[in-house]
Amino acid sequence: MTTLSPLESRSLSTGLAQRTLKNLDFIKQAFACGEDVHLITQTVNSLLGLLVFPVEREAQFFRPLQSVSLDPPEKIQALHKSLPGFPPLPSLVLTRFEDCGNLGRFLKRLRNAIAHRRLDFSNDSRDLDEVLITMRDGLGQGGLAAWEIIISAADLEKLSRYIASSVIENNV
Repeated sequence: MTTLSPLESRSLSTGLAQRTLKNLDFIKQAFACGEDVHLITQTVNSLLGLLVFPVEREAQFFRPLQSVSLDPPEKIQALHKSLPGFPPLPSLVLTRFEDCGNLGRFLKRLRNAIAHRRLDFSNDSRDLDEVLITMRDGLGQGGLAAWEIIISAADLEKLSRYIASSVIENNV
């Protein structure tokens, strides 16, 4: 469980990130106790709060991440070794990866997929480990998405927590 105190103003990205983690922890705990809650929905909603709302106002979130190269794209699988706190994402499959040469661009593409609801769930399970989410952004050749990934809901939750921690630690 994440310990966050005191909470900053929800008008700040840091305060929103703190509350997002708090809500995610609450839903996760309720799910573990057998409550009728939707952890995967909360994970996606968390990313809405973390990537879409603050980033629309605060583009500086992406700036430092632009220096983290993803060339070749498979580099993202090893980021947890070189970028403090970045989680391993073993389920991540890079289906299409156009115009995504750095981590800032990757998160911007992720943000677009969520903001424009370009995502599909593999099933209706409530278990994070059982659901794969296909996320898409942009139009590429032949009308296909220019960027498409598949990631487990469990790995997406880890990525959400990394983003929240980055927002809080970097005070963006």
